[in-house]
Amino acid sequence: MNHEEGLEQEESLDQESEGQEEESAEGEPTEELVFKLKGEKPEEAPTVKAPAPKWVKDLRKEREELRRKVTELEAKVNSTGAQTTELRPRPKLEEFGYDEAKWVEANDAWLEEKRVKIDEPQQKAKREQEAAERDWKEKQAKYNADKAKLKVRNFEEAESNVREALSDVQQGLLLDGADKPEIAVYILGMRPKLLEELAAIKSPAKFAARIGRLEADLMIEKRAGTPSAPEDRAPRSAGTVMGKNGIQRKIDELEAKFDKGLLRDRSEIVRLKSELKKSLSR
Repeated sequence: MNHEEGLEQEESLDQESEGQEEESAEGEPTEELVFKLKGEKPEEAPTVKAPAPKWVKDLRKEREELRRKVTELEAKVNSTGAQTTELRPRPKLEEFGYDEAKWVEANDAWLEEKRVKIDEPQQKAKREQEAAERDWKEKQAKYNADKAKLKVRNFEEAESNVREALSDVQQGLLLDGADKPEIAVYILGMRPKLLEELAAIKSPAKFAARIGRLEADLMIEKRAGTPSAPEDRAPRSAGTVMGKNGIQRKIDELEAKFDKGLLRDRSEIVRLKSELKKSLSR
């Protein structure tokens, strides 16, 4: 589950909107994915928490890195303990009255015992560990590539919520067991109550089964945006579309709807705020 992946205050959301307008200024239509769950009530729909300041994000990353190192150290300690196998002391020549032939025979038997009890199990465990690490890195790389292609808003914040709520074992089950872990992470990260429900499931089998039901209930919709104006076209002025007071009234109306849960997406609010900001600076 690398986390894992900015969001600044409300004003930086306005700046982000401006940057997105510039990037899509070639007249290309934009498209956004909307994820819903069967039987989901409006009050259970995705919610966007207040954007975290940069220092909070840095602190989260430091904490996640520390937790990762602790997990690695615990795994090494456990693997070292598991490899301890009792082996009788190696024969000494004096134990056989310095009879070299008898000592060689006993020493060969000891070496064979060591090979069976110590060497081969350690080599097998090492091969299995290396294979598991390769498999895990491949899954992490695929997850990172897939989440980069996901056309959704606030993924970094959703991913951070999941990392904070789920244990390392649960994150591993999510990444390993989900068909589309990047989508599962986004769904959970945007639904605090659902994320809390899954975090409380300590049984790996029940947790994996719950993730399976979550993906079975998933519904995906594509929301197309309107093409942006080409670069050689004069930018649309806020004053020519609607008065500045009209923009503010529209913002207030949308904010009221968002607070009541009637509006799920703040993109139009962000766009209007950006437009109002530009008109006021002229």
